[in-house]
Amino acid sequence: MRRAVYIAAVVELLHLLVIFPVYVLATGTMNFAMIQDVIITTILPMTIVNSAGLMIFAHFSQKYQILESGLKK
Repeated sequence: MRRAVYIAAVVELLHLLVIFPVYVLATGTMNFAMIQDVIITTILPMTIVNSAGLMIFAHFSQKYQILESGLKK
């Protein structure tokens, strides 16, 4: 479970520090100060919510064995 949380944090950092700035700079919709504000404001909540979502998914997939047998009982 910890590994999934670490992967979620790395993916969020990749989105916010690489993909998001490259996209908005390429489209010209934001300047550097606006990008920095968005990153600072959203990095912690996005990381927490994505990690919580992965933990909830892992819990239900272990409890109901969703991944192993699909919807068969």
